[in-house]
Amino acid sequence: MNTPEVKMSEPCYLVSHRPEGVLQTHVAITPTLETPELAHTVKEPVTLHDSGDHHDGLTGCQLLRQVVIGVIVAMVTVSVAANNAASVMLPQLMSNGSDITLTATQVTWFASVNSLAAAAGSTMGGMAVHHLGPRRVLLLQALPTIAGWLMQALANGFPVLFIGRCLVGACTGLSMSAGQVYRAEMSSPQIRGRLVCLAGLFDNVGAILSYVIGYLLPWRWVPAAFVIVFLVPSALGMLLVPESPYWLMGKQRPEDARRSLLTLRGDPAVADKDLAIITEACKSRQKALTPRELAKEMSKLCVLAPFLTVLALFALGALAGLSMLTYLVVIFKETGSSLDAHQASILFGCVRTCNMFLVLYMSDHFGRRPLLIFSSVGCTLTTLSMAAFLFGRDQVPEWAGWRQLSWLPLALMLFYIIAFDFGFGRTTWVVHAELLPNRVRSALSGFGVLMHFGSASVSIFAFPFIRDAFTLAGAFCFFALFSFLGLLLTVFLIPETKNQRLEAIEAFYVHRFHPERK
Repeated sequence: MNTPEVKMSEPCYLVSHRPEGVLQTHVAITPTLETPELAHTVKEPVTLHDSGDHHDGLTGCQLLRQVVIGVIVAMVTVSVAANNAASVMLPQLMSNGSDITLTATQVTWFASVNSLAAAAGSTMGGMAVHHLGPRRVLLLQALPTIAGWLMQALANGFPVLFIGRCLVGACTGLSMSAGQVYRAEMSSPQIRGRLVCLAGLFDNVGAILSYVIGYLLPWRWVPAAFVIVFLVPSALGMLLVPESPYWLMGKQRPEDARRSLLTLRGDPAVADKDLAIITEACKSRQKALTPRELAKEMSKLCVLAPFLTVLALFALGALAGLSMLTYLVVIFKETGSSLDAHQASILFGCVRTCNMFLVLYMSDHFGRRPLLIFSSVGCTLTTLSMAAFLFGRDQVPEWAGWRQLSWLPLALMLFYIIAFDFGFGRTTWVVHAELLPNRVRSALSGFGVLMHFGSASVSIFAFPFIRDAFTLAGAFCFFALFSFLGLLLTVFLIPETKNQRLEAIEAFYVHRFHPERK
């Protein structure tokens, strides 16, 4: 069967940049269809305007199908909550009553190896997604992920526990790379931010599950719960999920891409319109990039600039205090919070989950830049306040007022978590999914995940040493510094991408760095 040829005129990009960082983009794509079989797909030019909204007209059940698919994919990647699981498992594993007791060195490695393994897994994630497709990668990593959690639940000593955590971490790096690409490419512009943030919602639900089970039951039930509640149902659900239409068009499979869009959109007219846009966008994605071709793409400023911006945002977000989530129970014990450390952790999980519903709404309502600015300012102020409180308490421990202020660490940490989730924790992943250009999105997606987990592992591994060398107050000063650097990065280098099609965002960088190609 001959594949129908779809010819399209070159897209015309008209882009301007507002001083406050909001990009204006108009993209006009006029398809010319050479065969009667596909002549029905587009009858009028497809025009994207920034005059207000890129709403594609889908409502109700048509958008609901994208939400359901987004939920399934988010559940597949729930293992990113493994650091939260470790924060509840560690106190029991450090106690004499546990059947497996870890030494101080083993505790450090157990806490940090998940992020190290995820960083290693993400190095393969980009190319795996580029060659195999995001859906297939998500399916392939499901069984090893389940095996890793079960190894932890059934471990008879530290080596099995360690290997299981390494396996979960490596698969997390793969699934995060594939999940980010898939959710960005399958979603309509008006709900893309919310669908990308769904991963954060299930991360928080996984954290609550960890805290509650760790408080009520022995530590072995924490990894077992991830398998029962999230991973088995989502692995079965992935069998019904279509492949990314962008990846299918990149492999010159237009009929499969159209079927995928029909499943995702539920409206033939919208599916055909999106197919025309994706066909034009995927002209340069029809074969896998060789290392030399990737290096050539990376030499272009319109590719390098968004790539480096994403990497910097991931690094600063992780160094701004991601390690606090892993050592949450330990920190609460050291700050002398008025609540029991485990009870405070459960409270944190509940607050973060409620917070994620706000993030899901605000991401596509207020935009990316306002949330990142709020996050960096909030994290800076709360960590500085926590450092001041701890420094004062260490210097004047005899003051009787410290007992009346025992509620303050809990309040500051709660506000920190809220601020962190709004920007560094969740919006960073939305920016990562949107800024990378189409031709290199799959190949480079793993590097963003690599930077996230690499920076997280450095932060988690270094935290005990920074605390010992500079006290806990000094550690919070470090967090404040990186939060402030994140604010500078957002204000000066990150454009607003709310309601923009992926093609329009790419055109913005092309015009900015190569105006002769507009």
